[in-house]
Amino acid sequence: MINNPNHNENIEPHQWKPGQTGNPNGRPKKLLTQFKDIGYTPSQVNDTLQVLLAMGIDELKQIAADEAHTALERIVAGSIVNGHSKRSLYNLMSILDRAHGKPKESQEHNFGDGASFTLNLQK
Repeated sequence: MINNPNHNENIEPHQWKPGQTGNPNGRPKKLLTQFKDIGYTPSQVNDTLQVLLAMGIDELKQIAADEAHTALERIVAGSIVNGHSKRSLYNLMSILDRAHGKPKESQEHNFGDGASFTLNLQK
């Protein structure tokens, strides 16, 4: 426990007021929803993802920087390039999940008395 007698005085000015939110804009929209809002169909998004995923990093850098390409192409290319520069697979995994769907996940649990169950998760 905190022994500081001024602890509540230090916290109270920073507490949220009734009815106030720390996230006034709400949760950010998913990328596909943003593309739908500007007129892309899911098949257009998937086709574009598959084409861009087959390109090299230099080609993707050019697409991301070239205003002659569509917003979809530039955003996806930029996302792949950004993930590549960070040595992160997160962006690439998100794009692949969008283009091909998430793989089926299965977990099996065994109990000491011989009972077991399997949990299958699918998108």
